[in-house]
Amino acid sequence: NIQSAFGMWYNRTFGRRGNFWQDRFRSTLLGDDKTVLDCMLYVDLNPVRAGIAKRPEEHKGSSLYYREMGAHRDLLMPLRDFLGQDSEKKALTEYRCRAYHRGNVPTRKGQAKISDEVLASEQARGFNARGVFLKRLRHITDGVVVGTEEFVKGALSDFKKRGLYARRVKSIPHLSGTHHTLRGQRNHALT
Repeated sequence: NIQSAFGMWYNRTFGRRGNFWQDRFRSTLLGDDKTVLDCMLYVDLNPVRAGIAKRPEEHKGSSLYYREMGAHRDLLMPLRDFLGQDSEKKALTEYRCRAYHRGNVPTRKGQAKISDEVLASEQARGFNARGVFLKRLRHITDGVVVGTEEFVKGALSDFKKRGLYARRVKSIPHLSGTHHTLRGQRNHALT
């Protein structure tokens, strides 16, 4: 249904006709949780196998990227539903372990894989999430002022007194209030 609706919207919006997806993309009914999990791993490992990333969570389009950022809660199903873990943190650790072990074995000749060195370093770390600060956070790079809510409010007050900034009244929370900024971002998907 999504493919069909998107194809019709695209054709209508850009004045084109005919099939949008062609033959390459198909809808497949996945039979059980194990099959869904295998499909998720396959998709998350595509950037590694294509040689775009050394680790699946380094690619901005992977679910591991969003899960480690903590930005997945409204977008993705909890991993514990598939892995039978009692917490999402334990489930993420298990999922990363599975992804790294599977990604270390190429499925065809000439395909990139997770290197033995990267696998060994992750094993030594216990496959724990590598953290949000390894990702490029737009609120840090484009936020003008970044810090606690009080810090940003103080900077805002100071800027207003000096006549340097007059648009914003309150600070903008990011990552569930971990950081606050003076400037809002155009895309709030990761806030």
